Amino acid sequence: MIAIFDRNSGVLEQIVHSLDGVDLTGRGTIIAPDQWEDRFEWNSESRAFVEGTFKKERVVAKREINSQAEIIYADSARGGIISEQLEPAKYDEAIAFIAAKNPYASAFPLLQAEVGITASSLSAVAQLIKSKPAKKKAALMKAAKKVEPVRLAACKAVDGATTRTEITAIVINLTFPEI
Repeated sequence: MIAIFDRNSGVLEQIVHSLDGVDLTGRGTIIAPDQWEDRFEWNSESRAFVEGTFKKERVVAKREINSQAEIIYADSARGGIISEQLEPAKYDEAIAFIAAKNPYASAFPLLQAEVGITASSLSAVAQLIKSKPAKKKAALMKAAKKVEPVRLAACKAVDGATTRTEITAIVINLTFPEI
């Protein structure tokens, strides 16, 4: 395999099997090492193949690993966009209700809507809603106990990988435990 690069900029233009019919005006050539795609990177300054560090590939792989973990965390700790928006408002009402000396039910419409569904009284609804953040945190911590060892081991494996193929295989074969 023959690498063709621009003599002025050093930018690698293409890799070919043969120079037959290739216009080399303003271009340089160098023999590409075996497995160049997997083990080496092109250095425009030195106009040579160098042992690959694969920084970009590592960053992309770790982002994918972290994204997969985030999905698991999101699923374990929340119930969707509606509850993500409503729960803070309900929580605020619950705290205000509990703190009030003589609360008026009409001042707490979100809590009032829950009476008869979540609990039988406004006070009981407020107490249940107040406890939800602790329950979500507990669910998140339960998920983290299973997910974090896998996520961190995968990131460490990406750091230790020596080829693009190894980096790609780590992400492709990544399997998080069921939560």
